Amino acid sequence: MYRALLQLYRFHPALSTQVARYYSQFHPQTAQRSLWKKTPFRNSAPRAAAHLLFDLKQYESSIALIERYDLQLKDVHFLWLLGRSYFELGRVEDAAACAKLWPKTQLSDPFMMQTLAHFLLLAGKEESRAAELLRGAAQLVPELWRPHQNLSAREPWAYIPTAIDFLAGARGLLFDAYNYLGQRTEHIGRGELSCRLYASALRCQGTLRKQFERQMALTTSTGVVASSVKNGTSAGKANAIVSDECVAFLAELGIELKDLRILPVEWTTQIGHEGMIDILLRMQDLGWWRGRPVILARPQSVANHLLLSLFDQKAPVLVAGVNVDAAIWGELASLQRMYGLNFKAFQAPSSEVSLWQEAGALLMNEWEADGRGHPMRDAFDKLVASTSMVRQIVERARSGWGMSLGDWYVCLHLRDASHYGERRGAGQTHRNSDVQTYLEAIKYITSQGGWVIKLGGPRSPELPKMDRLIDYARSDERSELFDLHLLRNCKFFIGTTSGLTNVAVSFGIPSALVNCITTDAQLWGDQVRFVLKTVRLPAGDEVTQRELTSTPWRWRVFSSEVLAANGAVLQDNTADEVLEIVKQVDALARGDERAYSEKLGGADELLSKWTASLAFSHFYGNATPSLYFLKKHAAKFLK
Repeated sequence: MYRALLQLYRFHPALSTQVARYYSQFHPQTAQRSLWKKTPFRNSAPRAAAHLLFDLKQYESSIALIERYDLQLKDVHFLWLLGRSYFELGRVEDAAACAKLWPKTQLSDPFMMQTLAHFLLLAGKEESRAAELLRGAAQLVPELWRPHQNLSAREPWAYIPTAIDFLAGARGLLFDAYNYLGQRTEHIGRGELSCRLYASALRCQGTLRKQFERQMALTTSTGVVASSVKNGTSAGKANAIVSDECVAFLAELGIELKDLRILPVEWTTQIGHEGMIDILLRMQDLGWWRGRPVILARPQSVANHLLLSLFDQKAPVLVAGVNVDAAIWGELASLQRMYGLNFKAFQAPSSEVSLWQEAGALLMNEWEADGRGHPMRDAFDKLVASTSMVRQIVERARSGWGMSLGDWYVCLHLRDASHYGERRGAGQTHRNSDVQTYLEAIKYITSQGGWVIKLGGPRSPELPKMDRLIDYARSDERSELFDLHLLRNCKFFIGTTSGLTNVAVSFGIPSALVNCITTDAQLWGDQVRFVLKTVRLPAGDEVTQRELTSTPWRWRVFSSEVLAANGAVLQDNTADEVLEIVKQVDALARGDERAYSEKLGGADELLSKWTASLAFSHFYGNATPSLYFLKKHAAKFLK
């Protein structure tokens, strides 16, 4: 239907208004949200078509129409649309340049004000003007006062600002905007810009924290908030900033406000994010940061409640409306602008800022070099030892599957589109893979006397019927506890660059990671072996390992759309590549990897060439690639 409507416009430009009308019938919610409803387009086909094309993600066509009729010079709505189209195509500099064309007249649309502020921040200019625009937008739309770090928080739109939000003021909104832009530049394939933006967010946070602590000291001594609080206009008493109830609640936890460190909701919404908490707490153990952490969670959005509970001794898990009053929880959420631990960037004791995953990858090197253990695994083992329920669940399930008491098994996880409701060829679907290429590896495992148990969601693709293959993901036995038990006790794990891998690594499970593709440095330990998808260019050339860890190609593999825009296609790992990494990790799990390496031959030379090809040595943490894959692709991949 989309293509039909788009073709109708292309061949009959005069009918674009009718196209828009048809589009609004099929997609009324999108039509209501679109600014074309507010624009006098009825007598101007190009205007209607430009908005339609933008809604259809035909950004280049939208730009062409706007520039052809100079609409950006005639109507601020189309300057807004032009800048957004540039941005979505990764043309950040062109988007930022649109700020120069913006009329100096007062804007009344809050979302245009917000967009102009974003363009100014991307240009690295006029931060004070951007701050006032953001404040003006938030005064018109109170929901914009909600603190923001990462879109994965999936917060509801409805929001009632707190006194803490108002006290944070324009600088707090800058903190939100820099975090948002840091993430969005990664989405459009321009991640080389993100670290600068996150560093600006941390700069704003440092200033906010100092101002807040001075303000709190003043209210303690005078009982009055000296500066304006609500909407920047009214004053209040000391407890108008942080309530007595919130202070008392923190005191019960033994936490002083100055020592508070907050992990906002985004740390809990995906199982891989929960696994990152283990790495964050290891950073604290090594002295990389100080403070008393708490984890904020919403009961309906926690990926795995049991996994999250493993951190409760070091970082109390505060679930809104469950073990903490919702109003107190809201105050703590607002305090993240001052005391939040950033989800995407890490500031070392030296004040140097790096992307969080890069710091985490370095942590894995130092942690394992010191011979340290697996804190999350230890916490899980302690939990399981305290209950007999686990043994009963496991024995019942194994008996139903036909497994004997001494049988060993391997856990398998494939990323698929169903979990996030993704559309083929869009978003992160390029990270998915076809189960057919795994079948030879599955047969190898079962031929050795093992079982294969597939983990994942209930809507994951159904596996073919094979002896000793269990599609646990689609079974009635699924539970948070059983998920973790299976992963903790498997001989090894077959996964990919997805969240469950973080849990396997934290449990110290030998892992064969296949069909990997990533812009992020990885939190992988020395028990991980991996094989990357091949990125091919139109002429047939392979993108090399050095290019995949360097700008610009590192960032171009973020999404299917960005890859396509750069003329690249991904090639999944072949059945032989999957089989061989499984054989290598099977040997690793038996303590016999050296024999596998010697049989293959040339391992030391291959790994030396691979290490030399990395943009920085810890990009994959402490992991090493499949020797078979390196040998097969060395000529093109390692050049």
